[in-house]
Amino acid sequence: QMCPRARVVYLSATGATQVGDMSYMTRLGLWGNGSHFPNFKAFEAVLSGAAANGAMEMLAVQLKSSGAYIARNLGLRGVDFHLDSTKLTKEQLQLYDKCAALWIDLNAKLQRLASYGVCRHHAGPLTAAQTKFFQQLLLSFKVPS
Repeated sequence: QMCPRARVVYLSATGATQVGDMSYMTRLGLWGNGSHFPNFKAFEAVLSGAAANGAMEMLAVQLKSSGAYIARNLGLRGVDFHLDSTKLTKEQLQLYDKCAALWIDLNAKLQRLASYGVCRHHAGPLTAAQTKFFQQLLLSFKVPS
């Protein structure tokens, strides 16, 4: 906010999927001064109705046409893969359970803070961090010591 004319790049795996996940993208100019919406809540209210998926698709098209949004897909042509299963040890299962309990506790604490008006938009980033954490944890279980 101290550099209002600075150029910013937002990187997200799910940039235009759910309107609530866009609250941090203030520099797109979709709400605030010079836009149709005075604030993010007004923007979110319009795009969160029954036609939310269609509205988000139209928003993505508009952002893309203005050069403010680029979506890329990875090509999988010529790629082969197979799935390996690993039997977890008792220690790994205990660690997994402890980690799950920690994430449950963290989410509960953030929800409590949200009820006081702090950390209101924690769900998206928390879910992303939790997913990444468990992907890495499970991957580490597959790596032989």
